[in-house]
This record gives sequence, structure tokens and C-alpha cells, in this order.
Amino acid sequence: MGYDLYSEVSDIKVAEEFAKKNGYTYLFDPETGGYDGDAKVYFRANIWGMSNIRRFIDYTYTKLADDNGEFDALPMRIIDKMVYNDGELVTKDDILELFGLLAVVRDYEVDLNQQLADHGKAFGAIIEESMPLIEKYASESAAIRVEELSIDANGQPIVSDKSDKIKQEAEQYKQYTIELIKEFLEYNSACFKLDGYRVF
Repeated sequence: MGYDLYSEVSDIKVAEEFAKKNGYTYLFDPETGGYDGDAKVYFRANIWGMSNIRRFIDYTYTKLADDNGEFDALPMRIIDKMVYNDGELVTKDDILELFGLLAVVRDYEVDLNQQLADHGKAFGAIIEESMPLIEKYASESAAIRVEELSIDANGQPIVSDKSDKIKQEAEQYKQYTIELIKEFLEYNSACFKLDGYRVF
């Protein structure tokens, strides 16, 4: 159970490159090693992963509001479009809005409108510049995870020898979160020139 995202326009080369880079081995023929997936660029997240992606976007949006005091920008449409897996179209404008948000929050000077001809380079630079923000979000999420795993159903601390295991699980969760969000942003970059993507 989860979310399957497909680019609006097909591009077998981009689909294969994205699948190979992100270890989607099930999209390759085990005998020949050739790409056997859809011509539309594909991204997959389970329900918890997609929830985490939405929380990261909201976290970034909230950070912008907090850093600027009064903030009256419109809500990020992309978040609403990824709540249900009913085929909603995330448009090029939604993707541009997402990368614009990341650029502003990181105070990274890039004129996306001037660089749309080479959007991959501009988006790639924004992703790299956003890694500290992604890591901070993942660390805070992992800390919350440790708290959740360290109390029982009654809210009392669990006294056991599992604290090392809990910390190890939280570290794995942190790494998973960083990789998932980065992959999602790279997916958005790939789909920008393919008229966005649909969320199923």
C-alpha cells in the first residue's frame, strides 16, 4: 500500500536512468539486465514515506514563515495533491513552486525563470544546497521517533536494555528519510520537462 507516481509524458531514457540510479531493480529484466519498466518516469513511496515527504514540505514552508515573521503566501498546492492517490496532476508550476520554496528558505540565489532552459542544473544545485535542511528535518524526525519508541502505551518511559536498538532504528530512519526526500526532489526535477506527474 502506498503511492505510485508517473510522469505525465513518457521518456523511456529518463525513466530507465532514474530507475537505475535509485535501485528500482524490479524494473529490469533479471536475465538480460535490460529495462523492462514503463516509459513514464516512476517513483514509489509507501504511505509513511509519502507522509514524511509532505511533512518535510510543510516543515520547509513553516520555516519560511517563521524566519520572515509575517508571511501570507498561498499554501503549497503540491501537498494537497499528494494526500490521496487518485491520479491528481502535479504540474510544472507546482514543481517550480517547490524548488522556489527551497531556494528561498536556503537563501540560495537562483533565478529559476532565467534557468528553465537548463532547469536540471538549477534544480540540482538547489537540491545540493537543501541537503543541510533535509538532514536537519530528518534528525528532528528521528529524535521524535526515539521518543515514541521510548515510552509505553501509558506514556511512561520504557526501562529496558533496548535503548541502543532504539537509537540504531532511529539512525536508520534518519538515513532513509534523507535518501527518500532527495530521491523525491530528483524525481520532481526529472518530471519538470515531462509536464509534471500524476499521483496514484
